[in-house]
Amino acid sequence: GRDIIAQAQSGTGKTGTFVIGTLSKINYKDVNIQVIVITPSHELARQITDVYSNIGSLLNVKVELCIGQNVSSKTNMQNIQEGRHVIVGTPGRIYDLINRNKDVFKKIKMVVLDEADKLLSGEFKYQLQDIITLLDNTKSKYQSQDILKSKGEKIQICVFSSTLPEKIVDFCESFMNDPIKILIPIEELTLEGIKQYK
Repeated sequence: GRDIIAQAQSGTGKTGTFVIGTLSKINYKDVNIQVIVITPSHELARQITDVYSNIGSLLNVKVELCIGQNVSSKTNMQNIQEGRHVIVGTPGRIYDLINRNKDVFKKIKMVVLDEADKLLSGEFKYQLQDIITLLDNTKSKYQSQDILKSKGEKIQICVFSSTLPEKIVDFCESFMNDPIKILIPIEELTLEGIKQYK
């Protein structure tokens, strides 16, 4: 349940790590959004959605791809209201969906930022802060009304990237709660001996 900052070279299994980790935290009987994965590109969002569908197929996980191509915000919101456990998308679309209907985001447990170096070094940086603030405020609002819930339950934030400059790590810490850091020095990384199977 701790916040995490994790950095490791491409091809070492970061996507599998956070997909399996988030799937283990989902309550499958509750078809409200519990996990949001934010990526800087449409292609990466599609790839992650496929990984969720493949690894989570036996769990019947319901995943919604939320990007600015092919599917409208209106269609995304209709699908979410019908029931989704995970949404994967780009910052602009996710910010738009939260603003359209905060109520459907009240059960969020985790936010994953993939390729965080790209997300937090450019135009998305402040949009991500706004997304996290909106989600925290939405969750707090509903927690204070529901005395059966443990008060103060925070959203877990997980940051993954192949490179994480120190200034990005510092920025992450500004909106995270005492994160665990798993930072692999570049010179210690090697892809030799790693085999990938489909």
